[in-house]
Amino acid sequence: MRHLSSAGGIRVGSIHASAGFSLLELLVVVTLLGVLIVTALPRFLDRETGSDTAYLERIAGDLEAGAALFHAQWIAAGRPAPSVALPEFAPLRASAAGYPYGVDEQAYTGQGPTTGEDCAALFRGLLGAAAPTVVAVPSGKEVGAQTAEFTALVAGSECHFFLTRDGASSELSMLRYYADRGRTALKHHVALPPAG
Repeated sequence: MRHLSSAGGIRVGSIHASAGFSLLELLVVVTLLGVLIVTALPRFLDRETGSDTAYLERIAGDLEAGAALFHAQWIAAGRPAPSVALPEFAPLRASAAGYPYGVDEQAYTGQGPTTGEDCAALFRGLLGAAAPTVVAVPSGKEVGAQTAEFTALVAGSECHFFLTRDGASSELSMLRYYADRGRTALKHHVALPPAG
């Protein structure tokens, strides 16, 4: 290492070779990496759930927009009786409140869909050609075994659409469609009944 003397000349002194990092420097680097891992890793791992949430919110909005258009068409048609299919949305049929409930032609009392197929048809009918794949199942026990984008299930007077694109799981995200209001709700971590 070169040192300047007080007289302005250059004095050649000892040269110190650096063999690596000191223990203190290594501890600081390891501590900073630990802090980064603790703060960034949960956000990175939660990215998939966040993207699923945004995707489900978009589908929920599209379902509600389709139901609102259906309802407006029902009003424009003079509020026909329940179970009537509107030509613009055929084969979907109107509930007593004027919102779509499915395609089942049986005498309808205004309470909601009657089968998983009603729910799947409603999903396809409201979302149109851009609708993700959906399959219908008769009970919750079959939902976890599906690999389509969505699995439709009737539950009372509601349609439940489970996000099943990632395969079997004991907990899934779900959209709940209320046929009496044309509204949807999003719910995460829905526990499924065991298969079998």
